[in-house]
Amino acid sequence: MIEKVKVIKGGLMQTLRELRERIKILEAERANLLLEIEKLKKAALERINLLEAETNALREEQNLSKSFWSTSTKRPSTKSKSRQINLKVDLWAFTLRL
Repeated sequence: MIEKVKVIKGGLMQTLRELRERIKILEAERANLLLEIEKLKKAALERINLLEAETNALREEQNLSKSFWSTSTKRPSTKSKSRQINLKVDLWAFTLRL
């Protein structure tokens, strides 16, 4: 009976050692994962800042384009369009007479 208890105790001691080793390995892995998470957070924040800056630049470019196109391509009024058409028709009629 004492021998059985010694065998069981030996087995439990072995299991305890194995569990301690596994705990050390898991703690080291946990620390590595926490470092990796911090690196990923930092990279994500840098990417966010870069994308925000790019978005702001594109918005500014869009506003500049809108203001450029609104000032450079003023549409003639309908009266001037009809006048232009009348002038073209008159010019065409004049060239036919020649």
